[in-house]
Amino acid sequence: MRIVFTVAIIVFAMVANGQYQKQAKFFTMPKNVTESDYMAKTVIIKFNEAQRVYCSETVTIKSFNQYVANLNVISLKKKFKSIQKPEAKLNRYGFKTADLSLIYEFEYASSVDIVKVINQLYKLGIVEYAQPNYIYHQSYTPNDPEIGSQSHLSVINAYSAWDINQGDTSVVIGIVDSGWDSDHEDLM
Repeated sequence: MRIVFTVAIIVFAMVANGQYQKQAKFFTMPKNVTESDYMAKTVIIKFNEAQRVYCSETVTIKSFNQYVANLNVISLKKKFKSIQKPEAKLNRYGFKTADLSLIYEFEYASSVDIVKVINQLYKLGIVEYAQPNYIYHQSYTPNDPEIGSQSHLSVINAYSAWDINQGDTSVVIGIVDSGWDSDHEDLM
């Protein structure tokens, strides 16, 4: 019983002194993400709010600079150069404002795996998040929730056609139809 009480006091003292830390963040590459889905050796980071005093056009955070020096950084830049720190902590709806002024991108030349780089940044405890610079691929499949019930689209190879050409606003097409469904959700 004495041991349990002693351990409880030690844990309480650690929490009270701020020595107890939350579980460290850990990054793993999302499933189905390949090297063609992100820019090689390019990381997007958002520094913690506590790092604000050290962030400007250049980053003067000692632990960050020491780490990235070993990565042979090619470029380091703010993602949103003209954005300043928000004046209010909360927006008009009561939500915390997004601070885009703390977001940076850096590219490095070292052969260190990008997942290892990101996890090391988390270990430094100076970033809110770190991630690869993902490349977004266009998807020409419509977002119609009923697309699966429209069998004619696969019959006419519409999906393949959309990969080749997505249309032209200067072309006018007239469709003669035999009727319409007044209850259809697209016409509501």
